[in-house]
Amino acid sequence: MSETSRYRCCDRFDWVPVADFGHVGGMDLHLGRCAHCSLYVMAVFDPQEGSLTRVCLTNAEAQTFLRRQSDPAGLEAVLQAWVG
Repeated sequence: MSETSRYRCCDRFDWVPVADFGHVGGMDLHLGRCAHCSLYVMAVFDPQEGSLTRVCLTNAEAQTFLRRQSDPAGLEAVLQAWVG
């Protein structure tokens, strides 16, 4: 997973949901955007540990995931590689 810089507004985690990518690599992945600056944020929930991590994405990363939604196998492959 890569992290990009985030703005102070993103720390409040007011966000607009964009896509629910489901369960990949043992994690639940939800893509959203910061309601203030529109930065893409992936919410990564680890059900085993009960932990939630928010990772800021570049526009290119988010667009790659969104473009693959019509190809479930391709989407799972790129998300699996991203989760690591």
